[in-house]
Formats: sequence, C-alpha cells, structure tokens
Amino acid sequence: MLETRELGKQLKIAEEEFVVKLRVRDKESIQDAVRRFRKLVEHSGVKKEMRRREYYEKPSDAARRARRRAERRAKMNRTMG
Repeated sequence: MLETRELGKQLKIAEEEFVVKLRVRDKESIQDAVRRFRKLVEHSGVKKEMRRREYYEKPSDAARRARRRAERRAKMNRTMG
C-alpha cells in the first residue's frame, strides 16, 4: 500500500508539465535560436521549479519558510509606508 501512495505522488508531480516549444525561424542562426530558447525557459519558470524540487522539503519547513518570507515582507512594508 505504501508503494501505491508513492506512485500516486509521482504521477501527480508528473502531471505538471512544462512545455517550451521553439520553432527556428527562416535564416535564423542556431546561436540566436538557443538564446531565444534560454529566454523562454527562464520566463516559463522551469529552472526555478527544478531548483525547488531538487531536494525534498518537509511541509513544515516549507510553511516556516513562507511564514518568514511573509514576516520580512510585512516588516519592509511597515518601514517603507
């Protein structure tokens, strides 16, 4: 039964697809196409998501990180305004 739960998590993660498509334009060099591809990947958030999922983060750690980020944001808003 434990294996089924883990498989379900893997399938749920696999459902989130990041698809970046690029068509090389007529008379466009490969270097220019690669540059455009890098920009598309950067703007789509694929790299950020990969870094976030590189290591497992416990839900309590994720909540703590989010809470601290919110506290910093609130502190900045108090000092600025």
